[in-house]
Amino acid sequence: MSTDPQMIREAVAVFHDSKSLDAAIFDLETNGFDRSELSLLAPVSVVEKELGHVFQSVADLEDDVHAPMVAYTAPESVAEAEGALAGGLLYVGALAGLIPVVASGGSVAAALLAMSVAGGMGASVGGLLAGLLGRNQAHQLEEQLERGGLLLWVRTWNKGDEKRAVEILSAHSAEDVHVHSVPETDSDLDALLEKAGPATGKHTYRGVNYVSTDNGVFYTAGHVFPTEVALKAFIDRGKTIESHFENVLPDGVSLAEALTDPARAFGALDKLVTADLPASLKTELLKRWAYDVKQQQRATSEGMPASDHCVPLGDIQKALRDLNA
Repeated sequence: MSTDPQMIREAVAVFHDSKSLDAAIFDLETNGFDRSELSLLAPVSVVEKELGHVFQSVADLEDDVHAPMVAYTAPESVAEAEGALAGGLLYVGALAGLIPVVASGGSVAAALLAMSVAGGMGASVGGLLAGLLGRNQAHQLEEQLERGGLLLWVRTWNKGDEKRAVEILSAHSAEDVHVHSVPETDSDLDALLEKAGPATGKHTYRGVNYVSTDNGVFYTAGHVFPTEVALKAFIDRGKTIESHFENVLPDGVSLAEALTDPARAFGALDKLVTADLPASLKTELLKRWAYDVKQQQRATSEGMPASDHCVPLGDIQKALRDLNA
């Protein structure tokens, strides 16, 4: 039996200022990506501590599966998160739609889980998480910029996601934009769970196994979460993507093609709007279609020939408003 880990795909990019990074993230979220699919590099001090060595350039960490990551934190959420973490409380409130504080692929996650299993949660962990969430954020960004830039990873689920992510990242002056494959789970985390013993509770949510500790840390599939709500939100996103492929699309329409090029797959906007499909899937497809139209408009403004069959962007935006009314 093969023991090779299941692999996931991510788009990777380096930014040279926080304004471009924030603009790219806004564009990603506007065009169908969920905030739970975005990760940044942890603060330099945390990276060097967990890797066990000094790194000279963030470029060296782009494809390093052991580079510790943190979930993207919207600027307006930083102050609230810092207040919630005062006194070592392991809580992130409304932070980034209740997504993981520590993303996959890093030994920081294993360290947090180990401290929890050992009963070592407290002010020290609260201080670490506060740092990860944004305390002294300007200094942390400056340190990373001095090492070559700000790293962003974007979880992708199909070729269409990869294409859009690469185009969006490139449009915001990111460098070294590419897509890579990384293991979905972390062997260090899984090994810790084996030793967790009675301090660990095992649960199932929507068919996915996860573990909780008495000190309030939750783990599943290579991710550590500060709340059970955050963990379930992460599982929900994965289930939403999976459920798309369980739907029967109108005759002649391939879902794989629709996720990559909805205009080509459906031909007419009305065919998608009137299709007997869940609102969540229609929303995903309409956002992709809107993105493609905006790309066509940009190309036309730069002198490229206009498409004869381009659906007006306003029609797609109205369909999205009607769908979510």
